[in-house]
Amino acid sequence: MTIGTLNLTSAKVGVSATELLAIARSNLGVACGPEDCALVAWGFSNAAGLPFFDLGDHTRGGDPRRIDDDLLAVPHSRGLRAGPNASGDGWSLVSDSNSVSTLKDVVRAGDIVRVYKFGNAAETSEGAAGHTFLVESVSNGKVTVIDNWNGRTIAAHSLDDIVAAFARNGKFQSAFVSRIDDGWVRENVPNTIQGLAEGDWRGLALGGETWAGASGADVKAGGAGDDSLSGRGGDDRLSGGGGRDTLNGGAGRDTLDGGAGGDVFHFDRIGDSRPGARDTMQGFDGAAGDRLDLSDIDWNSTRSGSQDATWIGAQAFHHRAGEMRFDNGVLQADVDGDGRADFEVYLPGASLRTTYILWD
Repeated sequence: MTIGTLNLTSAKVGVSATELLAIARSNLGVACGPEDCALVAWGFSNAAGLPFFDLGDHTRGGDPRRIDDDLLAVPHSRGLRAGPNASGDGWSLVSDSNSVSTLKDVVRAGDIVRVYKFGNAAETSEGAAGHTFLVESVSNGKVTVIDNWNGRTIAAHSLDDIVAAFARNGKFQSAFVSRIDDGWVRENVPNTIQGLAEGDWRGLALGGETWAGASGADVKAGGAGDDSLSGRGGDDRLSGGGGRDTLNGGAGRDTLDGGAGGDVFHFDRIGDSRPGARDTMQGFDGAAGDRLDLSDIDWNSTRSGSQDATWIGAQAFHHRAGEMRFDNGVLQADVDGDGRADFEVYLPGASLRTTYILWD
């Protein structure tokens, strides 16, 4: 089973039904197959940061835009009434009536529903006898859903299409309505975090997290433990929270905030923070234990090997390769001796001493 590449530009910080619906609507027309209903719903919810029913990784290469896995746990199939992640995935089962009228009365926009065709007592999915969809809107008894009902693309249509094919005398075999548990989300999902397939937010509360972003613009916050956050490409926003965290923005114009505790801000290469696309290190406090790790960079491109920088304080560059200066919150380095900065980081309000820098 395969669906087309999802558009995740509507993914926002936190988790909400509004975000989930925005993601779904931005993917109307994306190609999919006739058996992809559960994958479509999972892909939307995973992108919002709260994977529905199954916390496994059902992406291609860890890319949340590319969903391709036929081992997904089918929602509310026989033996999986509450899902393998029933201990708390942020979704609550709000109705399991088989009545069509009850279903229409209960559902809200943003709910995910699993129905089984009348007569399918075994609640199997074979032969198009089970279907999963996202509720898009409810108005005056009319329910619009988003799914793969036409067998070719993700589309919005009336719930009555499914009722006509699956119900008899006003009844499905069974119907399960699941809804984002806003209380659970408030307790477990930091509202400064963009989902993009992080999903199981319980790990954040425990701290000690290791996380790496993708090539786009990521937003990520750690918990109370000693976290390791790497943004890789894109203009990232990384926040460590409590604990002794390690933050590495990678390429792009990044904003790094270690939070409480003595944190390490690591740079791998000159190109990670250049003039015009420099990183910003918020709240850097060397006296409190924060450190700037520059040990992996060769600061003199005119000599072989790996060289430490020559610290010149607030002085202007002297056209000597390898000089590093700090003035008015801006750290700069000239690695080739042309008198111009090749590396630049902004540390607003910070004092920077050489003892706050890790060279080895």
